[in-house]
Formats: sequence, C-alpha cells, structure tokens
Amino acid sequence: MKDVIVGRRKSGWIKKWGNACINFELDTLCLPNKFATDSQYTGEIMQDHELKFRAYLATKGLKLTTPRKHILDAVFGLHEHFNAEELYNRIKLITNDVSIATIYRTIPLLVDAGLVQQALRSSGRDRYEHIYGHPKHIHWLCKACGAIVETDLNTLMGAVREQASLMGFRVQETEISIMGLCWKCIDNEKQI
Repeated sequence: MKDVIVGRRKSGWIKKWGNACINFELDTLCLPNKFATDSQYTGEIMQDHELKFRAYLATKGLKLTTPRKHILDAVFGLHEHFNAEELYNRIKLITNDVSIATIYRTIPLLVDAGLVQQALRSSGRDRYEHIYGHPKHIHWLCKACGAIVETDLNTLMGAVREQASLMGFRVQETEISIMGLCWKCIDNEKQI
C-alpha cells in the first residue's frame, strides 16, 4: 500500500502503512481497530510503554491480551506505589475481566520488560511503581504509618559518584530507600 498521511490527531501528524501508522510528533504507534479502512483511520494511539510491553511479550511468544492491557493501563494510570491487591481493586472498578492470579502473573512480566520495579516491601507486601519514562528517585519510608515520599536521586548522585570513584567502583544501577519517621509521626510522638 502507498504511504498516506491520514491527518492530525492529538496534535501529531500520522502516517499510515497498511494496517499500522506512526505519529511522528508523539513518537507513538497506531494500530487500527476492526472498522479501519484504507481511506479512513479509526485506530488508537498507543503510548511508548505499551509498545515496549508488546515488544517484550513478543520475545516471549506472548500477546498483549485484554486482561494484560487492563493491568498495563491501570499501572500507568497510577502515580503512586501499589501492591497487587490494590491494583486488583482498582481494575475491578472498571472491569471484572481480570483475576488476581492474572495480576500476580503479569507483574513479573512488567518488571522483566523494564516498565515496573519492586519499589520496596511494606506491611508484609511487595510494593511496585512504574518506572518507564520516570527519573530515578529516593524512597523515604515512614516505619510508623507506612507513608512513602519520593525525592530526586540526582541530589545525591554527585556524592555517590565520588564515593564510587574513591573505591574504584563502577555504578551500574542505583536504588536508595531510607526508613525512619515522617514529620506527622514525629509530631504525634511529641504529643504523647
């Protein structure tokens, strides 16, 4: 099929090749739905995290099923740490097509794909966060109330690099979690 500029969508130009297209300004891939024709584009724009997950699943001989898509969308819709049960409860508000077992099987796939990481273990449960497209940060965990606050890791990277250099150590990955009491719990402690 001949390349066709299909038109503007969400402020980006879309170029179509057969059943797929690319939005050059948004760096996203578009896949048409079942009603798409050569003359009319009706597909959805996929975000980079979905492209990366599809590519990862393909290397494992797996597909992005509807339940996995619901999980991926929920994970990237959250802007906080989550555990599997919290993710399940959030998805349940939208659809009943996803079981807790599917969530437990999908989270390791998201981790292996580099989209999610285990942030920390809190209250006896693994907590996760989506990391794809986000800067590295420090986790500050309150041992009393379980609150988690994040700050930019770049504030400490100079000191980390300096220490690594002194030790002849090459840093490949940095993950910092600091545990203590948050300001609210310190204030509560003073009032007792």
